[in-house]
Amino acid sequence: MALITPKNIQSSSIADLAASKVTGTLSSSNLLSKTVIQTKTSTLTGQVGTSSDADVATGLTLAITPVFAGSTFILTMASGQQTWDVQNLNMVAALYISNPTGVTPVQVSYIGAIRQSSTYNGTWSCQYTHTPSYTLGNEITYHIYMRSRGGGGNVWFQFNSGGLTSPVNLRCDEIKA
Repeated sequence: MALITPKNIQSSSIADLAASKVTGTLSSSNLLSKTVIQTKTSTLTGQVGTSSDADVATGLTLAITPVFAGSTFILTMASGQQTWDVQNLNMVAALYISNPTGVTPVQVSYIGAIRQSSTYNGTWSCQYTHTPSYTLGNEITYHIYMRSRGGGGNVWFQFNSGGLTSPVNLRCDEIKA
C-alpha cells in the first residue's frame, strides 16, 4: 500500500489537481488524534407526542459503524417544537443506544428538556459526547426517546403548528481517539 506523498501527485497546479491524479492511500497512523473520521445524519419530520411519564421512542435513530477502535462520538441534535397544548409541562429527551444494532436500546443519558409555560413554541439543541465500548466492525444505533415529565398532559417532540414546523436533525461525528 503506497502512502500519499508529494511524489504521488502528478500535477503542480492546484487547479489541475483532480482526485484521479492522486494515488496511494492515507495510513490511519498518519491521522491525528481528535480527527473527525466520519459524520452521519438523520432527520425526523413527522409529528411525535406523548403524555407518558415513561420514555417512549420518537423514531429518530442514527446508525453508524465505527471505523477505529476507541473512538468518541459527538451527537448534536437541533430544532423541533416541544410542548404545545397544556401549560406547565416538561418535555424531556433521552439518548439510548443499541450496541450492536438490533439489540434492545439502553439509556445512555438524559440530553435535554424544555418547560412550556405558555402556548408559545419552543426549540432547542443539545450536544452529547459518548465513548461507548464496542466491537470494531459492528454497527451501533443511537435512538432519541422522550417523555412528559410527571405526565398530566401531552408534550410534543416535533409538532406542526399552523403549518409552521421544522425537522429535528441528529448528527453524529466519529472522533479518532
